[in-house]
Amino acid sequence: MRYSQHSISRTKQRGIPRDLLDIVYRYGRTRYSNGASITDMDSDGIHSYLTDEPTAHRQKIDKLSKLYRVDADEDLITAGRKNKRFKRKFK
Repeated sequence: MRYSQHSISRTKQRGIPRDLLDIVYRYGRTRYSNGASITDMDSDGIHSYLTDEPTAHRQKIDKLSKLYRVDADEDLITAGRKNKRFKRKFK
């Protein structure tokens, strides 16, 4: 997986560590919109993560549930934190 220059600067600005982004990529739910894939953690992803990592701290799980990442062509474009539900309808 490659990180674009934009994603590197945005994750630094937003204080999002790469290990959390990798967890979201492995266990998260992916939706597609306008040629990009948007991945975030849902309850099934958190449950499967907890079965693999039973000693995970509650703070880490709370952070994971609020993160999302946007990928296109195997490149991370950007990442952020969810404040509200996604307003866009996904296909």
